[in-house]
Amino acid sequence: MYAAVAFAVLEAADIVIPALGWPESTIRWIIALALLGFPVTLILAWVFDLTKGGVVRTKTLEEEGGAGEIVREQGRPFISAVLLLASGALVAMGAFFAFQWSQSDGEFSSGSMEGAEFEMSPRRIAVLPFEDLDGSDAGGFFANGIHEDILNHLAKIDGLEVISRTTVLQYKDSDKSAQEIGRELNAGSILEGSVRRQEPRIRVVAQLIDTRTETHLWSETFDTLDTDVFGVQSEIAREIARALEVELTSEELQELEGVPAVSGEGYEKYAEGLFQWDLRENRLNAFQAVEFFQEATEIDPDFATAFAALSQARMWLFWNFPGAQDQAELATEALDRAISLAPEAVETRLAQGYFFFYGQGDSREALRHFTAAEALKPSDADVITAIGIILRGQGRWEEAIAAFERARTYDYRSYNLAYTLGETYLRMRRWGEAQRYLQRAADLAPDLLTAHRDLLRIRLASTGDTVTARQYLDGLPEETPPRVRSFLQAELAYYRGDLRGALGRQGSQLIRSGARSQPARGGGLGTAHERQALLYHLLGEDALRDAYADSLRMSSQEVLDAVGTTPGPVQTGVIARAHAKLGLAYALLGESIAAAAEGSKATSILSIHDDAYLGADHLRDLVLIYTLIGATDLAVQELETALSIPSPLTRVELMLDPIFEPLRGHPSFPELLASIQ
Repeated sequence: MYAAVAFAVLEAADIVIPALGWPESTIRWIIALALLGFPVTLILAWVFDLTKGGVVRTKTLEEEGGAGEIVREQGRPFISAVLLLASGALVAMGAFFAFQWSQSDGEFSSGSMEGAEFEMSPRRIAVLPFEDLDGSDAGGFFANGIHEDILNHLAKIDGLEVISRTTVLQYKDSDKSAQEIGRELNAGSILEGSVRRQEPRIRVVAQLIDTRTETHLWSETFDTLDTDVFGVQSEIAREIARALEVELTSEELQELEGVPAVSGEGYEKYAEGLFQWDLRENRLNAFQAVEFFQEATEIDPDFATAFAALSQARMWLFWNFPGAQDQAELATEALDRAISLAPEAVETRLAQGYFFFYGQGDSREALRHFTAAEALKPSDADVITAIGIILRGQGRWEEAIAAFERARTYDYRSYNLAYTLGETYLRMRRWGEAQRYLQRAADLAPDLLTAHRDLLRIRLASTGDTVTARQYLDGLPEETPPRVRSFLQAELAYYRGDLRGALGRQGSQLIRSGARSQPARGGGLGTAHERQALLYHLLGEDALRDAYADSLRMSSQEVLDAVGTTPGPVQTGVIARAHAKLGLAYALLGESIAAAAEGSKATSILSIHDDAYLGADHLRDLVLIYTLIGATDLAVQELETALSIPSPLTRVELMLDPIFEPLRGHPSFPELLASIQ
């Protein structure tokens, strides 16, 4: 009877609770209460009987049949058996649900918010992409720009939780209902709208919808000159705060009322720059973003937001590409102009943070500006992520993890952020959390080669054998891109000692074939020329090894030459990495002294004390260099340091990677392995 009633309650809850918009955890609590209530009911049923005269206590043996005489009530064995079976069934159900809940901590659903539960409050808002009613490219850029700026204005209001642009872009042209979107994002309200531009006027229609009831909380049509586009955005933000009963602080009001006078043409160029900036993984798009931001500032010389965006984009180019020192100087000019126009604007603070981080290597000053930016814009996932990156570089790993986790509450659809979390946990050798986020990154971007590579390495690192890694590879979804599958097969063949198989898979070509990847760091075969040179070294094919090693030497030297001949700030990260790779090339070519010098130079330019994250990469390269040149005492000495901190090196990698075979005979090697995870 109890089981039947409990089942009926659970079925009703499964239907009613989602309709009411209550959190999914409500159903879990009902299940837990049902399971906890059963033992109590079982005990009461055993102690008391239901009779025609009401509920009475069950008689004892003496009361039923006298002392020492057992009188069995007819039907009691059957009832006992039923109760026992029901108890066993519910205990099994409890174990099943406990297992499911434990699994849910490490797995994600692509259709709903994962991780922590959030209350579906109307103040947790998703700003959906605005519809362009013009149908032109220029109109599309304009609508996208308005969407992003409204989102940014709302993110500056401390009383709101604004879901990031990356996450909401998936709903562009979606036919899902407000309730479906709200449930998937745990957002209590959504803002949707449209933009029509007929120069010199624009019409913006916006409406705020309660996702629980699909009722309108607020709606308005704005018909004004395109020079007042920022004024419209600020007004929408104020109206939404009023509709959601969020009291704005004097600072927030001042920020929203600080509306710049920008022409429609200038704003259009700025919006086109934002579109290209989203695609900055491609160098061409990054330069196009700079061009559009530059044009926007030339059209409107007082456009502070465009100057800040221009400075940030130029500093990104400086950091990522050799010989781009001129970008740092130009970024300085743009930043100075942004500071003069809007010194306390969040965009200016953000640009200052990146200037000190990329250009000066001053993580403390960068963190100060990023923290100030977060105070002005608490829902900005990019700002919080930047804080996490700096904390990680400072060796404050737990604080960095907390920042990345906080950023994901606003931007859980970002594969970059999921990968950053997964790879950070991987370096900390926390396999479960690393697998959780790397799998999420791979689900969001199936062609993200580095996420799949690291998932393979987790199987190796956490189990110590290649069988589990083989099972992972065999269990990849059918839609996994062939490039990714081929690369993983090459990696697995390598770790199993099948060097010919690794070479035959042509995995080294994949990073250049269009598969998405993060910067290649850590174990395994590395990238392109380095990978091939190492393989041919292990195979004993000296001529081919030297050919690829010399290519690696030339490409590394070209980077150093480009940096050395271009005046401007020092590109510390680019220079350190080039010296490390040059050292590997010399080691493979048999030039031991030059190899050791270059490897040591890399760790001195950017050590683990300068940057705990990037410095560990160079330390790993130094271990490899010493191993290749036969300096095993020095290799083991550096290895002790690398294994005592979060780094790309793991115990199992050292046991399986053929390149480290020379270290396994060192007297200190077994003891060193036994001391770590």
